[in-house]
Amino acid sequence: TLSFIKKGTTQGWAATLTADAIQLKKFGTFNDFVKSMEATFCTTDIKGKALGILQSLNQDGDDILGFINQFKVAAHQSGLTDHSVLICFFSEGLNRGLMRHIYTMDTIPDKIEAWYTKAEAFQAQW
Repeated sequence: TLSFIKKGTTQGWAATLTADAIQLKKFGTFNDFVKSMEATFCTTDIKGKALGILQSLNQDGDDILGFINQFKVAAHQSGLTDHSVLICFFSEGLNRGLMRHIYTMDTIPDKIEAWYTKAEAFQAQW
Protein backbone atom coordinates (compact mmCIF):
# COMPACT_ATOMS: atom_id res chain seq x y z
CA THR A 1 0.00 0.00 0.00
CA LEU A 2 2.88 2.39 0.62
CA SER A 3 3.89 2.13 -3.02
CA PHE A 4 0.75 4.05 -3.99
CA ILE A 5 1.66 7.05 -1.82
CA LYS A 6 3.49 9.36 -4.18
CA LYS A 7 2.45 12.95 -3.38
CA GLY A 8 2.10 15.48 -0.59
CA THR A 9 2.83 15.04 3.08
CA THR A 10 2.16 11.34 2.95
CA GLN A 11 5.00 10.79 0.47
CA GLY A 12 7.66 11.83 3.00
CA TRP A 13 6.03 9.78 5.73
CA ALA A 14 5.84 6.67 3.50
CA ALA A 15 9.45 7.06 2.35
CA THR A 16 10.69 7.39 5.93
CA LEU A 17 8.59 4.46 7.14
CA THR A 18 9.86 2.28 4.29
CA ALA A 19 13.51 3.31 4.75
CA ASP A 20 13.35 2.62 8.48
CA ALA A 21 11.77 -0.78 7.88
CA ILE A 22 14.42 -1.73 5.32
CA GLN A 23 17.23 -0.58 7.60
CA LEU A 24 15.82 -2.50 10.58
CA LYS A 25 14.83 -5.44 8.35
CA LYS A 26 11.48 -5.40 10.08
CA PHE A 27 8.25 -4.05 8.63
CA GLY A 28 6.14 -4.68 11.73
CA THR A 29 2.49 -5.59 11.88
CA PHE A 30 -0.48 -3.94 10.27
CA ASN A 31 -1.36 -2.53 13.71
CA ASP A 32 2.10 -0.92 13.86
CA PHE A 33 1.40 0.66 10.46
CA VAL A 34 -1.99 1.98 11.61
CA LYS A 35 -0.51 3.39 14.85
CA SER A 36 2.22 5.17 12.89
CA MET A 37 -0.31 6.61 10.46
CA GLU A 38 -2.64 7.76 13.24
CA ALA A 39 0.21 9.33 15.20
CA THR A 40 1.27 11.28 12.14
CA PHE A 41 -2.03 12.31 10.57
CA CYS A 42 -4.82 12.17 13.14
CA THR A 43 -5.72 15.18 15.24
CA THR A 44 -5.02 14.38 18.85
CA ASP A 45 -6.27 17.67 20.24
CA ILE A 46 -9.96 17.26 19.49
CA LYS A 47 -11.02 19.79 22.12
CA GLY A 48 -8.56 22.38 20.82
CA LYS A 49 -9.66 21.83 17.24
CA ALA A 50 -13.32 22.13 18.28
CA LEU A 51 -12.60 25.42 20.08
CA GLY A 52 -10.96 26.72 16.91
CA ILE A 53 -14.06 25.76 14.94
CA LEU A 54 -16.32 27.52 17.45
CA GLN A 55 -14.24 30.67 17.15
CA SER A 56 -14.33 30.72 13.35
CA LEU A 57 -17.75 29.22 12.56
CA ASN A 58 -20.10 31.60 10.74
CA GLN A 59 -23.64 31.31 9.46
CA ASP A 60 -23.38 31.28 5.69
CA GLY A 61 -26.36 32.90 4.04
CA ASP A 62 -29.72 31.77 5.37
CA ASP A 63 -28.71 28.26 6.47
CA ILE A 64 -29.46 28.61 10.17
CA LEU A 65 -30.12 24.88 10.70
CA GLY A 66 -26.76 23.92 9.19
CA PHE A 67 -25.01 26.52 11.34
CA ILE A 68 -26.75 25.30 14.50
CA ASN A 69 -25.91 21.66 13.74
CA GLN A 70 -22.24 22.42 13.09
CA PHE A 71 -22.14 24.54 16.22
CA LYS A 72 -23.68 21.78 18.36
CA VAL A 73 -21.13 19.23 17.14
CA ALA A 74 -18.17 21.54 17.81
CA ALA A 75 -19.60 22.58 21.19
CA HIS A 76 -19.95 18.94 22.22
CA GLN A 77 -16.44 18.07 21.06
CA SER A 78 -14.99 21.10 22.87
CA GLY A 79 -16.37 19.97 26.20
CA LEU A 80 -17.67 23.48 26.94
CA THR A 81 -20.77 23.53 29.13
CA ASP A 82 -20.93 27.16 30.29
CA HIS A 83 -23.93 28.71 28.56
CA SER A 84 -22.51 32.23 28.59
CA VAL A 85 -19.36 31.08 26.78
CA LEU A 86 -21.34 29.05 24.26
CA ILE A 87 -23.72 31.98 23.69
CA CYS A 88 -20.75 34.27 23.08
CA PHE A 89 -19.36 31.95 20.39
CA PHE A 90 -22.81 31.31 18.88
CA SER A 91 -23.83 34.95 18.69
CA GLU A 92 -20.53 35.94 17.09
CA GLY A 93 -21.10 33.43 14.31
CA LEU A 94 -24.69 34.42 13.64
CA ASN A 95 -25.81 36.62 10.79
CA ARG A 96 -25.52 40.19 12.18
CA GLY A 97 -29.23 40.88 11.70
CA LEU A 98 -30.22 37.79 13.68
CA MET A 99 -27.73 38.59 16.40
CA ARG A 100 -29.09 42.14 16.76
CA HIS A 101 -32.65 40.84 16.76
CA ILE A 102 -31.95 38.52 19.69
CA TYR A 103 -29.87 41.04 21.64
CA THR A 104 -32.63 43.65 21.37
CA MET A 105 -35.32 41.37 22.82
CA ASP A 106 -36.90 42.43 26.11
CA THR A 107 -35.42 39.34 27.73
CA ILE A 108 -32.20 38.02 26.19
CA PRO A 109 -32.00 34.22 26.44
CA ASP A 110 -29.48 32.91 28.96
CA LYS A 111 -29.44 29.29 27.75
CA ILE A 112 -27.83 28.18 24.50
CA GLU A 113 -30.87 26.07 23.55
CA ALA A 114 -33.05 29.19 23.74
CA TRP A 115 -30.61 30.94 21.41
CA TYR A 116 -30.97 28.10 18.90
CA THR A 117 -34.77 28.36 19.11
CA LYS A 118 -34.85 32.16 18.76
CA ALA A 119 -32.37 32.16 15.88
CA GLU A 120 -34.49 29.60 14.01
CA ALA A 121 -37.70 31.53 14.69
CA PHE A 122 -36.32 34.89 13.63
CA GLN A 123 -34.68 33.39 10.54
CA ALA A 124 -38.05 31.92 9.53
CA GLN A 125 -39.60 35.41 9.69
CA TRP A 126 -37.17 36.80 7.10
